[in-house]
Amino acid sequence: MTDGFNQLGQTAMAANGADELASEIETAAADAFSGGRTNNITDILLSMTTIAASLVATVLAGQEVAKWMIATAAAVPAACTSLQQIVQFRERSHWYFEYAARARAIAMQLKYTPDAATAEFARKMADLDTEMERSWKTIGRLQGKAPTRGK
Repeated sequence: MTDGFNQLGQTAMAANGADELASEIETAAADAFSGGRTNNITDILLSMTTIAASLVATVLAGQEVAKWMIATAAAVPAACTSLQQIVQFRERSHWYFEYAARARAIAMQLKYTPDAATAEFARKMADLDTEMERSWKTIGRLQGKAPTRGK
């Protein structure tokens, strides 16, 4: 009787661990998705600002206004484009969305795999974190390549 009780207790603890891990993974996925949305919205707003400021500069150039107004309006698109290229909001957004999708997939597998081995799914998540950390380093690098020593 005691062995059956112990097995039930271990099964409950394993299910609890799987639920806890699934919840932790889902939270990480939600956080990553939020980061992706923030970077995506920022990128879109900078693109829209670039277009609007270009139009304003064009209209001002045909008007009799102070040159500093035209210069200011003309500088905004360059500033927005430079900011997009330096920070790479689009690439960051893609990274966050990919991380979120892959983490959610792991959480779904864990949640709906009967008698899931929690350790196996924890390892999958750790592998994903390690892989995604490596790919984060390529954001902002020329053609997505990490810098090399020497030249």
